[in-house]
Amino acid sequence: MESKRDKLLIEIRDEYLKRLEVDDFNEWNGSRKRKCVEIRGALMKSLHRFCSDTEIGDSWGKHRTTVLYSCRQHESYWRFSNIYRMYYSVSEQLVSKYSKKLLSTSPRRVGVGRMSMSVRSSNTLENELLRLKVEIDKRTDKIDKLNQEIHDIEKKIKILNAPEKEIQDFK
Repeated sequence: MESKRDKLLIEIRDEYLKRLEVDDFNEWNGSRKRKCVEIRGALMKSLHRFCSDTEIGDSWGKHRTTVLYSCRQHESYWRFSNIYRMYYSVSEQLVSKYSKKLLSTSPRRVGVGRMSMSVRSSNTLENELLRLKVEIDKRTDKIDKLNQEIHDIEKKIKILNAPEKEIQDFK
């Protein structure tokens, strides 16, 4: 018999799949295709701060260790997959919509402790963004210096290729 919480998680899963226009959940649920893995992983990561690994796994028909592995892959997917970022954005919006229901049906106060991890993850992403901006600035400076060197070398080449009279005039 399914509890209120189980029904809520299945409702969230189904609404998520509907938003992503996934037609038949049962058809691809066991699939290891990248698209399917990323779709599942994004919602698993979003639910992770409100639910236990077992609860999330049960709603997808997966073992709790699959949920843990999927959550650990989040940073990698986030960095390298544009489509995953879209899936994750949709899942975060949906989980935010259901957050009060998730907390009210929780057998224990799971959400509060895990929220700080979410903030830390957000800070990690902000730090990474800041680091990348600094890296861009450094590389831009290097490009400017190289352009200046190119300009100086072109000037020297022009002088070397000029007739001798022009060199005298130039000095």
